[in-house]
Amino acid sequence: MSGKRVLITGATGGVGRFAVQLAHAQGARVTASTGDPGKHGDALRAMGADEVVLGPEHAEGEMDGVVDSVGGQQLVESFAKLAAHGTLVAVGDVTSRPVTFPPGAFLGSGNQHGRTIVTFYSLDGPAPGQDLEHLAGLMNETVLTPHIGWRGDWSRVDEAVDMLTSRTLHGKAVLDVSSDR
Repeated sequence: MSGKRVLITGATGGVGRFAVQLAHAQGARVTASTGDPGKHGDALRAMGADEVVLGPEHAEGEMDGVVDSVGGQQLVESFAKLAAHGTLVAVGDVTSRPVTFPPGAFLGSGNQHGRTIVTFYSLDGPAPGQDLEHLAGLMNETVLTPHIGWRGDWSRVDEAVDMLTSRTLHGKAVLDVSSDR
């Protein structure tokens, strides 16, 4: 991935933050897309983002790869940013909105041929043990650092879910489970 240009949408979320760090660790030039570059830009640059933008349409140039966790219109805009033979991996859809590509979006022309969209679904593949072990090792080496945006007792799970589904939580939610119940 060294030298490749990668766009990460939803870069302030838990998945997005890991994607920024992983792409940076592999030598990619990372563009992080977030809803508030002024508020989150410094933190994303500290994780390895070379550019922080408000939406994929503001990213400079063409991308070799995209990790999209937002969906909706951002998926369409991200696909339009792909260079020839670029790949977009759709890992989430927080918008739950219909996705409508413009006419001709999938026709190869100029430098936009051979592009692909790949969906991500983890429940029918191999067990994730080796991948999780690898990620844990990267966290141990501090190549990856999780951002815990909220922490609370298990009895407050509804609060955590509300923040996650309303997209007001940036990073991970950690629920503490106690044995005295």
